[in-house]
Amino acid sequence: PAVLDALLALAEDSGVRAQAEAQRHGEPINATEGRAALHVALRGVDWAEPPWGPTVATQVRHELDRFLAAAERIRNGEWRGHSGERITDVVNIGIGGSDLGPKMAT
Repeated sequence: PAVLDALLALAEDSGVRAQAEAQRHGEPINATEGRAALHVALRGVDWAEPPWGPTVATQVRHELDRFLAAAERIRNGEWRGHSGERITDVVNIGIGGSDLGPKMAT
């Protein structure tokens, strides 16, 4: 309990809660690129009233549908490689959190 209390106090002093709330609301917290980090929107795509708003929700749904359709085309052999052969292997190039999901899946 003492360690947890210390970690919670550090998170509070560091503004972690405020950053998490800003991220949850789709605010531009990515200081390097000056844009929102919409990881939460990807996971909450079906929320009835998402805090990041309907525009972002629609964009996220569109992109998810696009990549799921692409995956299905690869799996069923419609989308073929440059040689005309079925695609059998996919190489994921990612960093940080973007890489964690695919890495865990494989």
